[in-house]
Amino acid sequence: MILQRYSSDVELKLVVEGSEYRLAQIGPGFIMFRDTPRLPQCMAEIVMTVDGREQRWPVRLVDGAVPFDEAVRAIACVD
Repeated sequence: MILQRYSSDVELKLVVEGSEYRLAQIGPGFIMFRDTPRLPQCMAEIVMTVDGREQRWPVRLVDGAVPFDEAVRAIACVD
């Protein structure tokens, strides 16, 4: 029996007023940047692409972000 292994191609980014920032991880209530930028409290959009299929959802950066942050609070916004 041959085991087939499948690994998805995943890309995560945060879009803030047209600027894109690469994310390392997302979780309930937080995001982690690959290189944390300096951002104010703001509305943003998470873009997750898995094997070419894109999903987007709005979030609010509760405290903003500064370069020494490991995790940044991000609350999903629901209509």
